[in-house]
Amino acid sequence: MNEARNAAAHACPAQNYLFIEDDTSMPPDLLRKAEAWLTPETGALGGPDILPPQMDVMAEALDIMLNSGLGSPGRSKGAFSDDVFIPRKDYFLVPSAVYKMFGPFPEDALFSTETEFARRLREAGLKVQYMFDNPIWHRRTTTFSRFVRRNILISREKVGMLLHRG
Repeated sequence: MNEARNAAAHACPAQNYLFIEDDTSMPPDLLRKAEAWLTPETGALGGPDILPPQMDVMAEALDIMLNSGLGSPGRSKGAFSDDVFIPRKDYFLVPSAVYKMFGPFPEDALFSTETEFARRLREAGLKVQYMFDNPIWHRRTTTFSRFVRRNILISREKVGMLLHRG
């Protein structure tokens, strides 16, 4: 996945790159809203990703927790400082100038790519911000068991990357 993102950023010049997963959709004004969040200090933006309505109540409860101040991917302004927000791989906006300076995405990681990228941005004094008013929606459903296993894998890789490099 990261090889493809790096290749796309290299081949397609743009002002900003919005990386989302193939099972997401976004409101028509997402990019306009994202522009309002961009400042010269912005390194990257992320936001809430909402599960499909067909997911069961347990998955919804876990997702709410993960997107709250308790979960590393969804720490929003107000729950903690902006310094701890780590966007998920399914919703990551990076200005082109920032990507050129701090990219490419590490290709040896699947889930912790944004963790590593956000770490590099913060070390350089840039902000990684949570756009609480700019969600995307997942379309693909899964079982609760697979949803939990996936989030455990994501957490393990992110913690491992933070411990190894942090």
